[in-house]
Amino acid sequence: MSKAGSLTLNQEMMTAARQGRGRLVSGLLRAGADLQATDEEGNTVISLMNTGLMIAATEGKAENVNIFIRAGADVQTRDESGETGLDKAVKRGHRAAAEAFLDHGITGYNREESLQQCDKNRER
Repeated sequence: MSKAGSLTLNQEMMTAARQGRGRLVSGLLRAGADLQATDEEGNTVISLMNTGLMIAATEGKAENVNIFIRAGADVQTRDESGETGLDKAVKRGHRAAAEAFLDHGITGYNREESLQQCDKNRER
């Protein structure tokens, strides 16, 4: 792939990660996007994938949660208020997204309690 083609691929990857578009991120990785690339502000692809992970958790998109984690996003990532993606999914009643975090080994949480709280929140 040419340097210009690679640059465009990496730019597309960063945009997709910022927007929480897991399927597109997965496809761009398969096409050769560089996980070590940085944007003009110095953000790495991995840090942007962590952003995408948090978006997917908030929106309850379990498939995207799984994609971002498998691609290298940190399951333990916290936002500026200290919440993890699991916290966000539970708070909004997104059970499948919450299960994805638990299945991928997030630490510091009791699975049963987290899912019970998630179900309560979904009923509200």
